[in-house]
Amino acid sequence: MIARALAIALAAACGSLSACSDEPITCRQVAEATCRRLSDCLPFAKRLRYRDDASCVADHEVTCKGLACVPGSGATSGALKQCMADLPGLSCEAFLASAFGGTNGTGEPLCGIQGGLPRGSRCLSHWQCAQSGSACADGVCAPADRSRQPREGESCSSPYGASCAPTLYCDCDQTRIGCDGVCKRHENDAQVGATCTWGQFASTCGDFERTGLFCRDGVCAQAAIAEPGADCRSPTGGVCGFGSTCGTSTCAPPPKGGEPCSGACEAPTRCVGSGVSARCVLPDVSACPY
Repeated sequence: MIARALAIALAAACGSLSACSDEPITCRQVAEATCRRLSDCLPFAKRLRYRDDASCVADHEVTCKGLACVPGSGATSGALKQCMADLPGLSCEAFLASAFGGTNGTGEPLCGIQGGLPRGSRCLSHWQCAQSGSACADGVCAPADRSRQPREGESCSSPYGASCAPTLYCDCDQTRIGCDGVCKRHENDAQVGATCTWGQFASTCGDFERTGLFCRDGVCAQAAIAEPGADCRSPTGGVCGFGSTCGTSTCAPPPKGGEPCSGACEAPTRCVGSGVSARCVLPDVSACPY
């Protein structure tokens, strides 16, 4: 969920973008506030992705700088400071759908930040789009409804039941190719050892990304976080953590800076380029006055 909501590959250095402002913008403070909210809303997913708070802050600071310092962005120092102040009051659903210029569950930019680009313009962030009710959808400033995900009680359709807004799941028949259903909330989080059943896309143990609990042999169990290189195929091996993915039998570490990539890289580097030329790089945001 975290990689899906916040990861972005920045192909250009901020210093080459003429729209970068000279006024200081507190991206590090915004990143710190974001990581605090991740601890509140998805504590297990955060621990699964980052070894510590410093890693989380470094990753989101790079993302913030990249999204705020692009042509037409309305993310001024004052706007980001106000947004940072508003973060603690956002619901988890709104926060997870809107962090760093995403949508807030209704298709509107986080904190109402508007930029200077008209509809039809190419974009990386909602903060670039000028018109009220506009959002960056599929790389273009467009009516916000295009980027809106179904909310609780609304219909959903996905082969993996993952089309709903954050903190919700698509309750549908997973035995069919493609499923049509309704977005629902997870049941209240259970405790380790509680009796459980497995539904079509969720167990009665609750939200896995929040608690790390899953249903095993009718009982809620706590998933372990496996280090890169650890066994990931046995039921007790754990979930691959810190950007690693389960390969043939062990957790394969993510590619590091300078290494070839096809997806996620070791934070805070990003996969830039395409095909065999793609490499993990740390975007040069040193010229960004944040």
